[in-house]
Amino acid sequence: MLAFVGSCGLAIPLVIPLFAGDRTDEVLTSLREWLTRNTAVIMMVLLFILGWVLIGRGLSGLDNSRSRPAVLPSSHLRGRTSSS
Repeated sequence: MLAFVGSCGLAIPLVIPLFAGDRTDEVLTSLREWLTRNTAVIMMVLLFILGWVLIGRGLSGLDNSRSRPAVLPSSHLRGRTSSS
């Protein structure tokens, strides 16, 4: 998911000429103007999401059930003989 979101910054300007044709300059200019006007809102949303992800990971680290060691099933011992 993050790779998709990260690649949109490169992919959108490359894909727009395929669909916009002669209006490519017009579309890219309006996109740049929109991004310039809304930079603060975009950053606020991204940082809000990042903050909640970090809080969620921190709280999940407080969960004691995840810190217990995994118990292997007894089936992995079948076929072994004791050395005594």
